[in-house]
Amino acid sequence: MAQKEADLEILTTRLANLIATKEQKEKESNQLKADLASLQSKIDRGEKLVAGLADEKTRWDQTVKELEFNIVNLIGDCLLAAAFMSYCGPFPSEFRNDLNKTWLKKIKEEELPYSKNFEFSEFLAGKALARQWQQDGLPTDDFST
Repeated sequence: MAQKEADLEILTTRLANLIATKEQKEKESNQLKADLASLQSKIDRGEKLVAGLADEKTRWDQTVKELEFNIVNLIGDCLLAAAFMSYCGPFPSEFRNDLNKTWLKKIKEEELPYSKNFEFSEFLAGKALARQWQQDGLPTDDFST
């Protein structure tokens, strides 16, 4: 009987050790699962970021092409803007338009590169700033802008 009780004590101790080991391994397993979920979340966010950057690269490539095209026309556009700023201020719209046509004709004769759809306000301020002026109360007509 004493032998069986000793064997039972040994088995009970081994069982307690196995249960403790099992609990420890379950904690480690749960921690690894949590780490895996966290890493998967980071991978998903990284993939979204890379996809977004790919779209941004496309936009930047398009912007570079536009800037390369615009730099060719810079000479004529600057000439038109300088002439407009220097001479058109005090005149009515009709006379301004006539002056612009005269300057465009001269630029074409001299074969200077210029933007075919040149707009003074867009050249000097940009569409975003002109839009902001209009939101601030400036009338939306070309003359005011």
